[in-house]
Amino acid sequence: MTRRSRLTSTPRPGYFKLKLAKDGPWVPAVIFYPCPHCPPEEQVDPDFSCCEIKDRAELVAVIDGKRAKVDRVWLFAEFCEFDEYRYLMELRGWAKKHSPAEANARAPVDIRRLPAPRF
Repeated sequence: MTRRSRLTSTPRPGYFKLKLAKDGPWVPAVIFYPCPHCPPEEQVDPDFSCCEIKDRAELVAVIDGKRAKVDRVWLFAEFCEFDEYRYLMELRGWAKKHSPAEANARAPVDIRRLPAPRF
């Protein structure tokens, strides 16, 4: 994947990934314009357009399903494609259900302490 440049003073909508701790797991993040007419769960797509952008409020950021400051995502996260974002979202859901040690995004992952996988 090619590295995209960005101006730090002008955040833009997109999909991102970041680590909340050193050696922690990648966490999905997104920046988008919320639509005042649509339910929040349908608005995570930055390309979502049910209304004019001029009708929308300021940019909103979501990290791992929780609202966050736009600057935190824009300045510290890496761009990623939608497929990678969706994969990270599904992986986070799986980890919360099956591997709580990996689900804690604020703690480093030590693979030596993880249980062996069961097949």
